[in-house]
Amino acid sequence: GLNFVVVSNEDNFEEQMRRMNIKYYIKGSPFKDDNLRKAHISKCRTVIATTSNDNDNFAIVVSARILLDRYKNTTGRIISIARNMENKEKLLKIGADHVVTPQVIAGQRLASFAIKPAKFHFMDDIIYSEETDIDMEELELKDGCPLIGKPLKDTNLKDLGLTAIAIKRDDEIITLLKGDMVLKKGDIIIIIGRRKNLKTYEKRYSNCF
Repeated sequence: GLNFVVVSNEDNFEEQMRRMNIKYYIKGSPFKDDNLRKAHISKCRTVIATTSNDNDNFAIVVSARILLDRYKNTTGRIISIARNMENKEKLLKIGADHVVTPQVIAGQRLASFAIKPAKFHFMDDIIYSEETDIDMEELELKDGCPLIGKPLKDTNLKDLGLTAIAIKRDDEIITLLKGDMVLKKGDIIIIIGRRKNLKTYEKRYSNCF
């Protein structure tokens, strides 16, 4: 699994971390530069701002963006929660790469369950359930990935019973995939299949993940 560090100055924070068996945590303000440095922001993949106060999330996003730029960590992303819908665009403007609005997600899931319950249960099982053997994974074609320049049909996915269901290229999501589609650096392939086969594929192309 991925290593992560939790930073918080909430009451009883350390006790909560010990109870949840969280290995790495820092007791302190999550938008203080020193704490973000201690959390190894210089080489992190993602910073997640998920406090209950949007003002604190603003401060975390600004601090994280400044430090990521200072350390030239071009692969580090910032994801933030916006409790207030009006703050979503503001968070994006000040440096967040993606902003999640819990109210919107909850509304969409409720509507999906009401209108198309079978589809809802199917997607819920794939994305959230630990009981099903099916999962999805992202494969990002970075420098050194041997799949760059190859057509999709030559990625050996079918050898493991895996299926590419979409490719994110720049700002476009491509869902009608053809076998002769040539893969490019920066493409993100969304793959679905059995968990053990996804792990095997991940090991085979470890420099792509």
